[in-house]
Amino acid sequence: MKKLLPITILTLLLTFVSCTDDDPVTPEPTLQEIQQDIKNTFNGAVNCLSSYENGQFSVALQDFFMINNGEIDEAYSDFLVSQLDTYNIDLENFSMVNHSGVYNWNSTTDSWNYTSNSQNMLIFNFPFLETGTTNNMKIIIEAYEVQELDLEYYPTKLIGTIEKDGFEIHFINLDNVTYQVGADGVFPTNFDLEIRTMPMTHYFDLEQTSSNQFKFNYASNNNGSCKTNFNINASTLTSDYTTIEGLEDFSSVTGNVSHDMLNLVFTADTNSLNMIDEPTVAQINQYTNVNVLLGNSQIGHLEYEETNDTGAVILVHNNGTRENADAYVNETLANEIEAIFSNYTTD
Repeated sequence: MKKLLPITILTLLLTFVSCTDDDPVTPEPTLQEIQQDIKNTFNGAVNCLSSYENGQFSVALQDFFMINNGEIDEAYSDFLVSQLDTYNIDLENFSMVNHSGVYNWNSTTDSWNYTSNSQNMLIFNFPFLETGTTNNMKIIIEAYEVQELDLEYYPTKLIGTIEKDGFEIHFINLDNVTYQVGADGVFPTNFDLEIRTMPMTHYFDLEQTSSNQFKFNYASNNNGSCKTNFNINASTLTSDYTTIEGLEDFSSVTGNVSHDMLNLVFTADTNSLNMIDEPTVAQINQYTNVNVLLGNSQIGHLEYEETNDTGAVILVHNNGTRENADAYVNETLANEIEAIFSNYTTD
């Protein structure tokens, strides 16, 4: 007991000091400030998507495949791949040991010229455009491993880079992959994946924590900005992931999704909801919970409501103010995003 006395006194002193009037007190943000912060977050997300679409990778992708209004021209890429038949390279299942080397495209003969190397890598040099004569595009495969399951080949490891004019525009690192062979095919149960699509970097992580539980994490950023995160912990009603079709196959789901300051933390008792044929509005709100945070401070929560059989998601602020979430997520926002990616979509 005597040993606890100094700790208790120190704790009380620290508490007293931290609560003195000399410490600055951060005022609670007003409703208008909160609403503006939410709008700014969504506007920032749109700007991030625009930055990605106008980035080095997306522009190169559109030019290489001549993407326009959702139409993709794969004739050039298919021709390059077909000419690898000379070297018996099956891009779904090839040996790094047997096929490592440098493959240079010869625009005069429309064929690949092979040179061995000691780096145990595959390097492909070719013109970025079909009409080009300079090999300014490079694909480097540093590692590639597959596993044969159910008469198909599935990658378990891949490290690769794409360069244009000497600059990296794409990078991929896939590792720690395991699969489950189930009644309806093959399903991944674990993997770590990093993808750089310049200027964005994406991280994916899937981990099966038990026979019917898994967690999935996604994070992306643009050189430290445009931070987006999605994390989910789920329990399934089956241990055969290949048979999962929808939420009816889950007993519970928890997690969060965030972009910059805005963070939605959610829980869902999907097992209880699944046992109700037609859940009421009250039951939906009873078995689901979504808290809304700006930074580390909760500013409200989401509720579902129906008016004249029309559903709506309502943001309930801490002060009781209720507003329809379509004040932020609406057709205007959808149109802005669609316009950004108009080249990738059909009219």
